[in-house]
Amino acid sequence: SGYAYDFMNYEADFRSISDTAGFILVYPQALEDPNDGNSTNWIHKEPTNHNDIFFVEALIDNISMSYNVDADRVYACGYSLGGTFSYDLACQLNSRISAVTSVAGSAFVGSFSNCNLTHPTAVLTINGTSDNEHPYNDPSGVYFPVPDISEFWANHNNTDQTPVVT
Repeated sequence: SGYAYDFMNYEADFRSISDTAGFILVYPQALEDPNDGNSTNWIHKEPTNHNDIFFVEALIDNISMSYNVDADRVYACGYSLGGTFSYDLACQLNSRISAVTSVAGSAFVGSFSNCNLTHPTAVLTINGTSDNEHPYNDPSGVYFPVPDISEFWANHNNTDQTPVVT
């Protein structure tokens, strides 16, 4: 429910990194939803037909027409509900998204049933065990437990599920 301006300037300012490393950095802004107190939450909400997946797909298309974009190196990262949305992008736009990071976000139960997976997908999950918004092991059943999210992607990517602990 935050604003791109705030993330760009205070929370996750990657502009100096993108300038020196030579990558395109985009901070998309979800539309305010009048049915949800004008929140800027990502993700499709009933009963509207608004779906932010289509917005991100159009954004990738538009940027690719204006810039030399390596289509095999398009990444998404989100915080909280944006992290949840990153999992949706990895599933529903898998042919366009190479890797995702979800910071303090989880995946809604059922969200992986909409996956159209076409390639191994790198996934970085950064969660805290004391997060009350997106619980690590959600007792309510609204979100997948974080270990289940990791297991889903490890199975899809055919990777070793034994963690390396340092």
